Amino acid sequence: LALFGLFNFMEQTSDIGLGNFQVLDAVLYVLLGLPAMLLDLAPFVAMLGTVYGLAGFVPTQELVALRAAGTSPLKLSAMVLLAAGILMALLAANEFVARPMLQHATLLRAAATSADGSMLSRDGSWITRDDQFAFVGSYRGGQLPSDISIYSFGDDARLDTYLHAGEARIQGDGRWRLEDVVRKRLTDTPGIDTEHPSTLSWRPFWSGTTPLYDLPMASLTLGDLRRHVAYLEQGGADATNYSLEFWRRCALPLSGLAFTLFAAQFMLGVGPRAGIGLPATLGGAATIGIYLFQQILTSGAILIGIAAVMAAFLPTLAVGALGTWLALRVNAHS
Repeated sequence: LALFGLFNFMEQTSDIGLGNFQVLDAVLYVLLGLPAMLLDLAPFVAMLGTVYGLAGFVPTQELVALRAAGTSPLKLSAMVLLAAGILMALLAANEFVARPMLQHATLLRAAATSADGSMLSRDGSWITRDDQFAFVGSYRGGQLPSDISIYSFGDDARLDTYLHAGEARIQGDGRWRLEDVVRKRLTDTPGIDTEHPSTLSWRPFWSGTTPLYDLPMASLTLGDLRRHVAYLEQGGADATNYSLEFWRRCALPLSGLAFTLFAAQFMLGVGPRAGIGLPATLGGAATIGIYLFQQILTSGAILIGIAAVMAAFLPTLAVGALGTWLALRVNAHS
């Protein structure tokens, strides 16, 4: 966690000095993102904890004593799985806190680096440029701006046009397709001319450095991901990445158990007079190997056209099957 946090901070240093973004802002961004990072690394945390936790029992011969008392390696594996299950349950409950924290950190960072000096927050925000003012109230699914009000003033500081839209669809050329629109114009009579076009094409007047809808997937909650997948599929867009992220998170608790079962066998298979150096090193190396294996297998499954749900669960099932085979093998040789 410290290593990934350091890498993240190093990435942020390139933007220090951009707008109002300073060193303390970079530190705050990294700190607010650590809980979400911990969630994503949870299976590997459980895996390393299993290796080095069991390694502590080897020099004192406590594992040997347990085995001599009639506790089989399978029962010891079940105890380890119980501890891992408690850990994964506690971390999974943190999903509803960690993701909003990262989302808030992302919005704070964008506000500090924005040339317009403002940014969409969870409660909405004003963005101004010359004689134009825009308010974006919220965003649905983490990506869809909604409750949009746009005010345009003339040279005499008189309100010329007021525009309100229920929501906006982001187009490929940077334009927004406003939907459920109400447009009002002040006429010379004086009077107010009101129109209700069903849709309206509109280009945001603020700088392109203000990414209102560019939120990282890691900052979206499970509900945000599910709604955004439905939104993309409804529009005929590719939702594979978001769907894969949704199912990967659903698989995290099961991944923690499968990886723990696999890692436990490195220590449960250690003989009475064996040292812990080699098994612990192999267990740590296996953790890195499993991390890379998961990334490669998931990406490969997506490339050959396997559904996102299967691609997300495939590494977990593979490691779980291997861990079960090793557990039976260690138990048979005990």
